[in-house]
Formats: sequence, C-alpha cells, structure tokens
Amino acid sequence: MPFSKTTAQVLSQVAPEGKWSSGLFSCTQDWCSCLAVTCCMPITTAQLYMRYSYNCAPGWRSLVFVLVALFLYLGNLARANINSVNLEDAEIDEIDEIDEIDTDIVTPSDMGPLMLGFVASIVTVLIVCTVRRKVRAEHAIPEEHCAGCEDVCCAVWCTSCTSCQIMRQVGLSGSNYSLCKAGGNDVPDLV
Repeated sequence: MPFSKTTAQVLSQVAPEGKWSSGLFSCTQDWCSCLAVTCCMPITTAQLYMRYSYNCAPGWRSLVFVLVALFLYLGNLARANINSVNLEDAEIDEIDEIDEIDTDIVTPSDMGPLMLGFVASIVTVLIVCTVRRKVRAEHAIPEEHCAGCEDVCCAVWCTSCTSCQIMRQVGLSGSNYSLCKAGGNDVPDLV
C-alpha cells in the first residue's frame, strides 16, 4: 500500500488548535520516530521526560537524562533476561506443548531483576501518560474517548504508539529529531 504523504509533508503540517497532528496509530507517517521508539524505547521515554516533566539546571540535564534512560534500559533488559531464562529451563520435549512449560516459577535470584523490570515498566507508562496529558493541555486537545482516563488507557495499552504520536505532535520527527540529544532536539549533544 503506497503512502499518501511524504515525511516532509507530514512535518510541514501544523495541527489546528485542539487536534492531534496525527492519529494514535499513524506511526508509518514518520519512520524516524517509529524506529526510534521501537528500538530505543528507554531513550525516547527519557527524552520525553526531560522535555516535559523534569526541570533542572542545564549542567545536570544530561546526567539526569542518562540516569533515567539507563534505569529504563536496565529494567527492560532484566525483564527480557528473566523471560529467556524461564524458556531455557524448559525441557525440549515440553516446548511443543506450551501448556506444560512452567514459566511461573520464579526463583529468589530472579526477584531483583523481576522487580526492576516491573518498576521500569510502570515508570515508562507513567512518564508517557504524564507527557501525553501535558501535551494535550499545551495544545488544548480534548479527550475524545475514555473521558478522564484517555491518557492512561493510551499509555497502558499502546505505549509505543502513544510515544510516537507525542513525538510527531511536538515536532520530534524526521530531520528535527536526534536520538543523541537529551530533549530530542533542543539541547546540546550528550557526547
């Protein structure tokens, strides 16, 4: 299916006041933000956090960004590691019978990484929810569905798509976006 708009056309669009510049599931309108969120979710989440939720002195900005991104990355890594260990422990004969794989057993040594992964997931959802609420308020965008909890619903059930929508709305897309800047495009490089 051919794309109806180029990235340049999407970036040049200015959303009318009170409307999103693109839909929640319009990720293919800007592959840059879509790939960044898909492959580097901890970094893009930390960038949104730095841009909308954290005020600090400029000298501390890069350090706080790195700490938030590192925490989210380690949490995702810990959660992925626990899942792969449980599958490696399964018997070869059991792999064909999914019902018999015992992935519910968590050893005491798994509890630390499991909790880190759980907390990182919750923090990611809270950051995306908070940023979405602030972007909606800044652009006077009313809730259309799930009145009173639309931001929570979007952040919980489609964190990646919600992050992409926010990035498109605030102009963090295409050539206006840098994965190596704490705010996505508004502060000096971290290196």
